[in-house]
Amino acid sequence: MDVINPSSHNKAMLWNWNLVHGLSIFGCISGVAVFTVTPFITENKTLRGLAVGYGLVASGCVEICYNHLNKIAPRVKTIYDKDTASFRSETLADYHVAHVTNAVIGDYFVNSRKGSLESELDSELIEASTEPNYQVEPSRTPTKQESSAIELGKRTEPTQEFGDIEPNRAEVIKVLQSMEAGETQTEAIYRIWGAKKGSSKAYKNALAKYKMIEAELEED
Repeated sequence: MDVINPSSHNKAMLWNWNLVHGLSIFGCISGVAVFTVTPFITENKTLRGLAVGYGLVASGCVEICYNHLNKIAPRVKTIYDKDTASFRSETLADYHVAHVTNAVIGDYFVNSRKGSLESELDSELIEASTEPNYQVEPSRTPTKQESSAIELGKRTEPTQEFGDIEPNRAEVIKVLQSMEAGETQTEAIYRIWGAKKGSSKAYKNALAKYKMIEAELEED
């Protein structure tokens, strides 16, 4: 039993279709032209007879080609449909791969940049909080949020308003990071102090700390 290569078979079928289609068009045009024009350009009976004969033969060939095209038309249509579906599938697959690749690359650069900025800010806050007198370098002026975080980190005695809930330096840094990350108040309190929203004393103390730090960082 012979094994037929589908790809070669499809190419042969398309080549057959194009050949027969071309012959039918040529036979139709040439037959009509010879049969119609010859009587007007010559009075020779032999040439006129040959023109009539050629026209009849051409019409017969066109009829045979037409019947053959009708037989193979469904298979040719199936081949074209398969090629179209294959092309669409390959295009969609390539688009999906490119989209996923670009998304991964974008996330990598965003996360890398975010981690770098957080590391730089943490190191600057830690270095500034350990100095007895914070001095602003001439080449760089700290932002208002950084200055507020540094001042809050330096405090060691509780204020009269908040009693024994004065935030420490680590809490100030965590609140600053949560604000930059876009976390809500409830999410930040639960992540930093482990207190769920409610009427408990732990949540009230954590809320007071958060409000104090937020007021200092967002002060104009």
